[in-house]
Amino acid sequence: MRTVRKPIHREGFRNALCPNYSKCLDLAVRRSWEFWDCGECKYRSERDPEFEMDVTLSRSVAYYDLPQELSLKM
Repeated sequence: MRTVRKPIHREGFRNALCPNYSKCLDLAVRRSWEFWDCGECKYRSERDPEFEMDVTLSRSVAYYDLPQELSLKM
């Protein structure tokens, strides 16, 4: 069965978690679209079940090493 996607060439919402996102991205690239919208697609609220984002922090406070000359100016 062929999936019927409906990306529209206009600025708007894109669902990056959609299972069809890469196919719509390929279409946008082929057509040289700078942006597209998923607003009229029936898959606009779908979520790829294989996509799992692991969001963890190794430290509770962000820490950056700055060059000494920058840290002296602060």
